[in-house]
Parts: sequence; structure tokens; C-alpha cells
Amino acid sequence: MRNLCLFIFFSFWTAALSAAPFDSRFVKQWDAHCQAPFGAYQLTFLSTTGDPTDDDMAVSMRVGTRRAVIVPLKHALFVSGRLSAASRGQCDSVSTTTFPDGNILVFVQRDDRPSEDRVSAILLNGQDGKVIDTVFDLGAENELAALSENAGVVRINLIRAWRNKSSQTSEPVPVRGWLRLSDAGGKIQRAWER
Repeated sequence: MRNLCLFIFFSFWTAALSAAPFDSRFVKQWDAHCQAPFGAYQLTFLSTTGDPTDDDMAVSMRVGTRRAVIVPLKHALFVSGRLSAASRGQCDSVSTTTFPDGNILVFVQRDDRPSEDRVSAILLNGQDGKVIDTVFDLGAENELAALSENAGVVRINLIRAWRNKSSQTSEPVPVRGWLRLSDAGGKIQRAWER
């Protein structure tokens, strides 16, 4: 009788867990709504199979009423979220910053489970919103990445590397660094600060 009760309990418990909703990161589609000097634009992140755990989201962008265009980034599980210091950006669920020439840099986070989220970048022409460059992998986040701007250079604080385990910890230790990003004639230039 005891074994039967345990079986029934675990059957209900397993059914309850399987009925629990997916983590909010695992959605088939989400949109980032943005406002720029050239007008409103929207980024759409859509799982091509309908199963976001396949890490197969394609990114498209629509400016105003124009037809959507595919953003040339590899497919991944892109997740909604803003970098900590980018609260004055143009979008509601991704981070942006503007270079002195008017071009717009969009930061998109992506799930790299079981590791930390990683950051991708999209460079938009500030006059018409066309995608002019992308970088799929800037680096890994450690909690929230810090972002700063100064004299035409954007700096983002990311995990640069991992140091081997130390005597104080059994886990690898993240080595953080500032990645400098600039707009060189419509190309994203990047270099780690020494």
C-alpha cells in the first residue's frame, strides 16, 4: 500500500512539473519596439521551428511600414533584456547607443546555456535604419554587463576569459574586461582595453 501511495504521489508531482510554464526566456517570438530619429522600428526574434529550445531564432527588422528584412546574425536563442547602464536607449527590450555620426548600435543578448549569456551587436544607419554591420559574439556577460560612452567610443564590460581554479574556489574565475567599440565607416571596430 505504501508503494502504491508513493507511486501516485510521484505521478501527480511529475505531471505538475511537466505542466509548469516554460521559463520566460523560452518564447517562440518576441519583439523590441524602438524609436529613432528616422522613425519607429521593430526587431522581431522568431523561432523558425516554433521550439525556441532549438536555438533557432532568426532576427528581422521593420522600419515604419517598410517590408521586414532579415538581420544577418546566426540563429540562436535571443532573449529580451537591457544592459544595466543603457536605460536611455531607444528600445523597450534591447539596449542601444548612438555614435556621433548618428549610426545606432543595438545590443542583443542570447542564451548560451549552460554558460553565461552572450552579447551580439547590430549597427544601423542613423539616416534610414538599414542594417550596415553585425557582430554575432562580443563576449559573455557576468550578471549584467556595464556600458559606457565617451568621445565616440562605446565601452562594454564583459567576461574576457576564464582563469583556472584558484586555491579559494573550485570553479573557474571570470576575468572581466572593457571591450571598446567604435564605428569606422559603417563597420563595428572592437578591441579589448589593456
